[in-house]
Amino acid sequence: MSSFSWALGTGGSAGFSASRRLRILTPLTTQIRDSSDEEAIRVYIDAVFAEIIRDRFGPWVQPAVEIQIEEIQKRLGGFARAQAALRREGWSIRYVEGTTKLECELQAEGIPGILKVTGKVDRIDCDPSGQKWRIIDYKTSAKKREPLQEHRKGRRGDGEWRDLQLPLYLKLVAPYARAEWGVELTSENCELVYFHLPEEESAAGISAPFPSEMVEEGWAKAAELTSRILRGEFSENPPLRPDRQDPALLALCGQAGILSSEPAENVEA
Repeated sequence: MSSFSWALGTGGSAGFSASRRLRILTPLTTQIRDSSDEEAIRVYIDAVFAEIIRDRFGPWVQPAVEIQIEEIQKRLGGFARAQAALRREGWSIRYVEGTTKLECELQAEGIPGILKVTGKVDRIDCDPSGQKWRIIDYKTSAKKREPLQEHRKGRRGDGEWRDLQLPLYLKLVAPYARAEWGVELTSENCELVYFHLPEEESAAGISAPFPSEMVEEGWAKAAELTSRILRGEFSENPPLRPDRQDPALLALCGQAGILSSEPAENVEA
């Protein structure tokens, strides 16, 4: 649930750390939410980002950091282009991360008990009619992957669940939308999408939505997992990828510096 998966290094780091997040798009979207002018959005983003760089590094930036800055600027440029196009289509930003805490309750399956879940979503948009909504998650991976690929295994996305992020986002947002806007969000009137911000600026934009017919199935899987948690049924931690995980997480899981015994292509992230 990230706003933008880069951060300025801290604690003496000379560059950017992927494990700490620079929440640059959250304040930006509150400032440019009504603009359909790509150039105006781009100029504003560049100015804010330049100020962040000056505050963190001063007037001199190491060459390695400059390369990382250029990579981020490409993605911010892609955001400006795609965001202006969304506004021209009539989509408006109604919520950005940090506006308020979101929470919901997950009912266990077959046993009494609930789990209270709190979380954050990056953004919620609405179309001009007020009848169609989108819950948006920013994705900055170099390679674009569609929501169905990320949530379920199998070439057709009909295999085992491996992520419940987007179905649970709808669970989290629905009580807020009901209280704040008097809107009942469902899998039929609310798309669950990614806002892709890959290396290639022209490829930035909204993904295909997660299939609406699979949302309730995802909720059923969440209820199953809730029951297992309440019963104290925990499986062994899966192998983590040292090249893709936060070193602190690896250390906490007792896997710091230990490569998975499985080939990389067979390890699920």
